[in-house]
Amino acid sequence: MSRVGRVLAGAVAVVAATVLPLAAWTAGASRFGPADRDPHGFGLILGAVLAIAAAVVLAAAAPLAVPAGQRPRVQVLGASLLVVVVVLVVAAVLTA
Repeated sequence: MSRVGRVLAGAVAVVAATVLPLAAWTAGASRFGPADRDPHGFGLILGAVLAIAAAVVLAAAAPLAVPAGQRPRVQVLGASLLVVVVVLVVAAVLTA
């Protein structure tokens, strides 16, 4: 992959890595916080959708941003992160 492609993939991964914890925090705060903070559950729903989308983008973009020799390791880490985020967010939504 060209240098420009790796830089672009890295930028996309950084944006996704920034959105992921913010969205997960929104969903978690809505789920475990006081009911008067998010009475309708929109924070939980929007946070869950954004967290899953950001995890997918991060898992897809991060391996493209590293050298070819490190891609298998980053793919395993990204897939593991994706599975953990999806399981936790779906559990938070279903138990609300």
